[in-house]
Amino acid sequence: MEKVLKYSVLRYSPSTVAGEKINLGIIFSDMESGYRVFKYSKKFSRLATFDDEIDLTMVRKLLQSIADDVEGNLFTYDKFDIEQYTKYFVSDFSFEKPKAIYYDDLEEMMDRLHKTYFRFEYDKKERPSKEDDKSILEKIISAEGKQVKKDEYVLGSCNERIKYDLVTEDLFIKIFDFDDKNLNKLVNSAKTWAWNVSQEKEKKVIIIYRYNEESSKYNKEFKIIMDIFNKSKATVYGIEDGMRMLQRAI
Repeated sequence: MEKVLKYSVLRYSPSTVAGEKINLGIIFSDMESGYRVFKYSKKFSRLATFDDEIDLTMVRKLLQSIADDVEGNLFTYDKFDIEQYTKYFVSDFSFEKPKAIYYDDLEEMMDRLHKTYFRFEYDKKERPSKEDDKSILEKIISAEGKQVKKDEYVLGSCNERIKYDLVTEDLFIKIFDFDDKNLNKLVNSAKTWAWNVSQEKEKKVIIIYRYNEESSKYNKEFKIIMDIFNKSKATVYGIEDGMRMLQRAI
């Protein structure tokens, strides 16, 4: 029987880095069993690069205090309310509105979510594959009560077969994978998909891109591809924002 896991991601957004955020930790809360845990980053090199003026000692103490609160339950006695707890963080350190997802195996689901939000903290071979990301997106959509098909072919405007990674009643979703790819060779592929999107009249097209090489975000060809996508009718998200968009808040 599938159970419900609630979770909320702690993010840091300094005023000196307009619009940018970095993930610091995740609260997981299983209401049925009462289990809850706060898993937070132990690698501060990315945070120091993100904001070279941040007080890392203060951050360590903050993260540990949240873990003590959540796991020690010092403030709510026998009940932990993830919605009430997370809403009081409204400064540079804030939790996203909690979300819910169905799971069969609690440890497996927490591991999958943690690797999605903290993929750069894992060795490359341990990071989520495209199939892993596709699988969790499928689960997120299914949790919304929508039917979803994977690797579905549809007919384009010229009766050509177009393969989407995920298809629902009102969405076509294409996952663009930049991992270990020559991005220069993907520019023409991006143009093809932009044309496909321009011909689609019935359903909304969402392009979700994934990158396990953090530096690819600053690659010249990456910016060209993003410009092509953004000029099409597709809605474009990175894998994390794609998850947030597709998943309901509780």
